[in-house]
Amino acid sequence: MRVVEKGVKMNETRGSITYLAFSTDCADVQPLLPQVLLGNKRRFTPALVQAARANLLPNVHILREKSSWVTCEVMMRCLELLSSSLQSVSAQFQIVLLMDTARAHLGLEVFRRAAELNIWVIVIPAGLTWLLQPLDVCNFGSLKRYLKDEYCKLQSAKETIGAIDWLSLVIQAAVWLGSRS
Repeated sequence: MRVVEKGVKMNETRGSITYLAFSTDCADVQPLLPQVLLGNKRRFTPALVQAARANLLPNVHILREKSSWVTCEVMMRCLELLSSSLQSVSAQFQIVLLMDTARAHLGLEVFRRAAELNIWVIVIPAGLTWLLQPLDVCNFGSLKRYLKDEYCKLQSAKETIGAIDWLSLVIQAAVWLGSRS
């Protein structure tokens, strides 16, 4: 979805974020799982991040990086967030992380860090995420519908949608998705 304000150059509208979603079918554990929004430093300005953090739940994290692309370093940070988020239930559950074959997921250092944190990693073979990765199958379709519906409501309520409105909507959607199990 793209909203271009009058007088705004097209290159100022470019940019995206990555949403790293963690999900489980255990309703008691889901609120503990981190929901990570990764954005580049140009799009996620310090002022925007500070304003957005005022309303964040403890499990929603904003990462401001050079790029909004996931790297091995970002993956390792997310593994650490996942491990620390689940410390209170680690005696009851083994963390099992299903990941697709994106290059950033497959770095040797990612697997080493996962092993250090006692996270079991299962890699879903390319072309089979639709069959074997539950988030791709059902949650993200619902998330896209939710975002579209909420964005349309926001458009009808406001003449101009600013960056904080947009980021707040994405955070709201992350919280919404994280509350589903």
